[in-house]
Amino acid sequence: RLLGSGILRVEFRDFFLADILVSLAYSLSTLRLFGCIKETGCFDVLTPLLGSLPATFRLLQTSKRCFDTLQVNHFINIGKYGTTILAIWMLYLYRNVQTPATKASWAIVQFIASTYAFGWDVKMDWALCELHSENYLLRDELGFESHWVYYFAIISNFILRMSWTLLLFFEINHDISKIIVFLIASGEMLRRCQWCIFRVENEHVNNCVQFRAIKEVPLPFPMEE
Repeated sequence: RLLGSGILRVEFRDFFLADILVSLAYSLSTLRLFGCIKETGCFDVLTPLLGSLPATFRLLQTSKRCFDTLQVNHFINIGKYGTTILAIWMLYLYRNVQTPATKASWAIVQFIASTYAFGWDVKMDWALCELHSENYLLRDELGFESHWVYYFAIISNFILRMSWTLLLFFEINHDISKIIVFLIASGEMLRRCQWCIFRVENEHVNNCVQFRAIKEVPLPFPMEE
């Protein structure tokens, strides 16, 4: 169904899987090394192509939903994946043309993409940060009793989304940078695991509120004891 992105009707399972793959961009981008004897200069352009493939799937899925529903939020979501793809290609450019201009360009685009994605995670995917909620900066209906897990998720999500800034302090092709990239990619997988929990939690809460998933059906009249 991922290969049919942009054509097939988009369901929860489709974009949920594609979003998980977005966090595996680093792993996918290194697949080119299977056909290489040495790392440098071997199918180098495949790195951004493979790395941006999951985001491209999501871009096509979101475009399909935007076309089908004409809802503004899907149009906004297109911009999120568009900036994600652009950031991947800007990093590729910076790796190959290491100048202050390419570094600044990549940093600006990456900052926009990360901020964009963080805001979407919290506000749209998790439906948190409601200003007038009875649960401060969360939402009225929660799946977990402890509020601190939501606050922890918001803060940790922001930190991991912005972990790429560590690369600004080192040369991009230095050995220490490769270690940092690996750690950032590992942190991204942990962040995605956390995202999955709260994304499913929010979906379940919405289903319960709309009576699509409930433990028991409330009767339209009071029960007599």
